[in-house]
Amino acid sequence: MPGEFIAVSRLLATGRAPRLAVCADGGREVSWREFARQVGGIVQALSPRPEARWLIHCEHPLAFAAALLAVLHAGRQAVLAPGLQPALLDALRPAYDAILGDAAAAELDLR
Repeated sequence: MPGEFIAVSRLLATGRAPRLAVCADGGREVSWREFARQVGGIVQALSPRPEARWLIHCEHPLAFAAALLAVLHAGRQAVLAPGLQPALLDALRPAYDAILGDAAAAELDLR
């Protein structure tokens, strides 16, 4: 029986069972509770910021999923690059206002 459809932008507010497995990260299972906390932390960090278009620059799949869900939940626009090479990011610069990434802030161009 198929599950109920929930828009991605509403998934955090709607929730899931706390122990529901969201994914496996290496050999470790990540629960909905842990994932939702990660997403919620990103949403809180984005809330006071004025930027509307966020380039998601995450190499780790779990960080990417959390960042994407957070940007959508925060009512912002997610910009996804087909790669993370510096020249490509420079070419995309007019399409985003800020970068959300899993690298240290010093490694990212936060213009």
